[in-house]
Amino acid sequence: MYLGLLDAETRSRGLSLVSEGVNEVGWQKADALRVVSVAADAGLPILGGDIWQTDAGHRWRPTGDNWVSDRRSREDKTAYVERSRAEAIAYLNRYPDPGDGTTRYVVVCGKP
Repeated sequence: MYLGLLDAETRSRGLSLVSEGVNEVGWQKADALRVVSVAADAGLPILGGDIWQTDAGHRWRPTGDNWVSDRRSREDKTAYVERSRAEAIAYLNRYPDPGDGTTRYVVVCGKP
């Protein structure tokens, strides 16, 4: 997983979603963008991601909003990593975030 590539300060800001039944980490937007860059710099494609928000009971729930970046036929690994990075950054930057900490982004990375 990409967590070992991140600095300790960034890792400490990740929100474990294990209590919600998934072995994933939710990030605030700025950290999700950092995760995407660090992972892609290490040669990991960004397969996609999911958006989570808190509900009225302060439980984290998936919104159903997500993005996917599949490898195209004849696309070499380097091109795929760079395209998937660009698609992830574009999606994250477009997604409306209230900026109050109630939205988290799960980034799913592939293998190097």
